[in-house]
Amino acid sequence: MSYKTELHCHTSEVSPCSHESAAEVAAKYIENGYDTLVITNHAATDIFNYHIPGESFEEKVKYYFDTVEQVRLAAGDKLHVIDGMEIRFDENNNDYLVFGMTPELLLSYPDVFKNGYRAFHYFAVDNGLVFIQAHPMRFGMTTTTPDWVDGYEIFNGHPNQRSHNDVAEAWARHFTRHKLILTSGTDNHDAYMTPDGGIETDAPITTPEELIAVLRGGNYTLIRSPLGDAEY
Repeated sequence: MSYKTELHCHTSEVSPCSHESAAEVAAKYIENGYDTLVITNHAATDIFNYHIPGESFEEKVKYYFDTVEQVRLAAGDKLHVIDGMEIRFDENNNDYLVFGMTPELLLSYPDVFKNGYRAFHYFAVDNGLVFIQAHPMRFGMTTTTPDWVDGYEIFNGHPNQRSHNDVAEAWARHFTRHKLILTSGTDNHDAYMTPDGGIETDAPITTPEELIAVLRGGNYTLIRSPLGDAEY
């Protein structure tokens, strides 16, 4: 038996570009046979300043992670829900998926958005996080060299973004001397989007620690729809 885990999903409570609530997202992934859902809401200076309620950084961090708890409560025992993050630094428009982040770690790094991806790389290494560049070949992105990330999202299922998944995969597989982590995600934002990304494993992923171990060990298969050509 295989188990499906989504690695890229947003909810409207935090991500202003998303139009599905925590409860709606939980119901969708249960209906589509997923066992685990990683919530990777956007985290950036403008999101924290203008879209997340609260006066202090501490209040905003609490709200950010409380949203994942809303998904968890809505899912009950039908879906494992794990904290994730899609972070953008002030230096450019790149997006990065982070696995293993906790409220305590984020609170320890209040200058996270200002300091950029190179500083975050060292923070990720020191704290055992997995740091992946999301949709690295999408228009508007600047591709990050593999010296600064653990890997790349080589399939992104968002139908309205030109992510050039085939180019992303070719780029990632070019670096044979690096043991890169390659991921897939639906990049779910809206009700009309059917989940078509993530990974399949032989055992369920129930915790952030298990997720990181699976990604680092490579014991998974990518879930991908036919959106693999250059147009998408």
